[in-house]
Amino acid sequence: TVAYIGRFDPIKGVTDFARAISMVPRTAPIRYEFHGPVQYLQDIAVLDRLKAIVGPDAWVHFGGELDAAGVSAVLARVDVVCCPSRVVEGGPTIALEAHSAGVPVIGSDIPALSEIVRDGTDGRLFRPGDVRALAAILKDLAAEPELVNRWRVNLPLVRTMDDVTRDYLEMYTA
Repeated sequence: TVAYIGRFDPIKGVTDFARAISMVPRTAPIRYEFHGPVQYLQDIAVLDRLKAIVGPDAWVHFGGELDAAGVSAVLARVDVVCCPSRVVEGGPTIALEAHSAGVPVIGSDIPALSEIVRDGTDGRLFRPGDVRALAAILKDLAAEPELVNRWRVNLPLVRTMDDVTRDYLEMYTA
């Protein structure tokens, strides 16, 4: 199961994820989830477009907004998180949360995310907006589900606030 967790905003690349899903045969042993808040008319329009792209099928689940416990519950049961953003993000928070939960990430090769995900080692990266490349990654996952376990064992250790504090202290005392 590959999940998207975030806003239904075009800059998040969520439409690219839906288009990539539509390129994967429906017989493939892979499922998808979309989770995020729907608060504005634009969110509804994006969500309607996603549903039109992937079609009515049980292989794609649309969930709503998640609180912290909901995010943790989703991360506890999915195999991979997809971060298809088209723009540089500050966090990206969901990728950090996924890694702390032991969940690999497939994402856009953009600053910040490309510093978190090591392509082919603990997840996969693709050029932002490259729907075909994302679809190829999803097809690879469907054909070779053991990739997830290989990525999982190579996830970096989660940095704690103590680690961050120690790094800052070393930097400012040097």
